[in-house]
Amino acid sequence: MENLLESKVRLVIIHVDLVGFTKLAMNLSAKRLADIIRAFTQEMSILIASYGGHIIKFIGDAVLGFFLVNSSDKKYDEIPCINAVNCALSMTTVIRHGINPILSQYDYPEIHARIGVDVGENAVVQYGWETSVIKHGTENIITKKPIIDILGYTISIAVKMTSLADSDQTVIGQLVFDSIDKNLRARFKELPINTEVWNYISSTTGGIYRLYGDIRDSKYY
Repeated sequence: MENLLESKVRLVIIHVDLVGFTKLAMNLSAKRLADIIRAFTQEMSILIASYGGHIIKFIGDAVLGFFLVNSSDKKYDEIPCINAVNCALSMTTVIRHGINPILSQYDYPEIHARIGVDVGENAVVQYGWETSVIKHGTENIITKKPIIDILGYTISIAVKMTSLADSDQTVIGQLVFDSIDKNLRARFKELPINTEVWNYISSTTGGIYRLYGDIRDSKYY
């Protein structure tokens, strides 16, 4: 992302949040809690990378990632949106059929996640430098790595969308829904919106920005 510093880019944002983290933190030892968080973040990170995405950062019990759109033109949203949505749906499957059976084997509680996906313009900024010291013979070599973050309206929307998802559900925004193919759209249904809870306005229609949740049909899982 260093070559995109101080610029605005179009990204598909994916936000994955562990459900019931507070309860887990209260009931588990620090080691067992760390084991669960480590398994969750590692597997979600691997999935994001396998679908062509990148990690922005880890936020406590959540993972924030992105898929780069190669143009500011919305017609280029299709492939990264499809990749991000397929990634999100795979995350639920991996948690259900991959992570949880292993956790159960070792008497750990099952985990569940909520996922939000949206697309839009974001700013790439550098906060400062992360310095480290490497010992080389008798000398100390200081290395510097830029601390980069992504800021934007899209991240705020994706995080808010995640909070509206049910356990083990992916919620996508209207722009993402309109960009994916019809077979993938068939796996989602429009969510009823309470404007007291969700009042984001669509820049395209001027009305409330519509949300769609995946249909958790057993034939897909």
